[in-house]
Amino acid sequence: MKRKFYILNENIQKDSLYITDSNLTEEHEHSLKENALIKDLKEPIEFYYEGKNIADYISANKSYIAIVSLKFKKVLDPFKINNLHFYPVLLKEKITDKNSKKDYYIMSLPIVSFFDYDKSLYRGLKEEQYIGKIDKMEVDENAMKGFKIVRFKELITQILIDENIKNSLMEADLSGLDLLPSEEFKFPYMP
Repeated sequence: MKRKFYILNENIQKDSLYITDSNLTEEHEHSLKENALIKDLKEPIEFYYEGKNIADYISANKSYIAIVSLKFKKVLDPFKINNLHFYPVLLKEKITDKNSKKDYYIMSLPIVSFFDYDKSLYRGLKEEQYIGKIDKMEVDENAMKGFKIVRFKELITQILIDENIKNSLMEADLSGLDLLPSEEFKFPYMP
């Protein structure tokens, strides 16, 4: 039976909280881009925000950073996912530096090239793993063996989850996320 996969997107609403800045060091940024373990983190990473309505899933101002609530993290914890790292975050209101929000985490994910170049409809170069446009995406199930949630290597901003993770996220009634069946994903996105 073919596994089903979904793209995890942020669902932005009116007055949604959005990230404007952070105190991430260059070294920590590099580690997050590569999903390398950050060993020397002594304090929560500070992110500054604007907006009013906080969600359980937030894309940061860096495309490879996803910030999740403790509630979101608790949904993933029972899956015991290899190479999934969480780092504590302190969200601070940008203008007043008040209204800090704890119980949030950076979610650092394994990076996998799961795009099936032979079965997908796209424009790009298979040899260079370059994708310029996707009309219909197929997931290479062999590349996803042993993975339940990953970041898309060729399009680092995208997160792919399997159906078990999707069902658990939906049951938890988390805010701020939109789940799109992978075969419906198009790039670039045109509403």
